[in-house]
Amino acid sequence: MTSFGFKPWITTFTAFATRRIADQVAISISYAKRNVKIVGTDPTITAEYNGGTHMSVEDIAIMRAIPGILV
Repeated sequence: MTSFGFKPWITTFTAFATRRIADQVAISISYAKRNVKIVGTDPTITAEYNGGTHMSVEDIAIMRAIPGILV
């Protein structure tokens, strides 16, 4: 989509927007220099009602470790 001038937004639970797609973010967004916005909801332990699979305490660290990603 960014190749055609669109500015896509991705939104989901923070655990899915960081841990689950870290490799895709690195390859398809960072290294390709694409303008994509990622919004993670319920960061750290605020997703307590959804269980441990929806919690992410390393979300910022993962994204900051990818070159070119601004947190």
